[in-house]
Amino acid sequence: MIFASFSMGVAAQDIIENINVSGNHVYQSDAMDRLVRKMSPEEIKSQAEAESVQSQHHRSSGWRIQVFSDSNQRTAKGEASAKSRNISSRFPQYRTYVTYNSPYWRLRVGDFRSQTEANEAAAEIRRAFPGYAKEIRVVRDRIN
Repeated sequence: MIFASFSMGVAAQDIIENINVSGNHVYQSDAMDRLVRKMSPEEIKSQAEAESVQSQHHRSSGWRIQVFSDSNQRTAKGEASAKSRNISSRFPQYRTYVTYNSPYWRLRVGDFRSQTEANEAAAEIRRAFPGYAKEIRVVRDRIN
């Protein structure tokens, strides 16, 4: 169904390159959104502006637990995603964030307002996953 829409002038490569995975959420490009929802460019722009304003109000300074960080192009993304699934299944109360900031793939966990909360959760994760313990650290981040 989506492939038939490519004749509308949207290249498959453009859509694939603009898909971003963060934790359990997939963020897609405006082109993909337009294909799926059949929205006009004006509607998409208006929605993006509204979401931008909303996200600015809901993000604040806080703490997350960094569980993984690696720059190996061949394995890092898969390892970050696998660890994210493991942590999410064991600790569903903590949201996971897999991000790419060249050249590093990172996995961070949680949205904590205090460093103490983050340290307690980090200790829980270390006990549950002793193999991850060396890399687990609490870091300052923008939280939801």
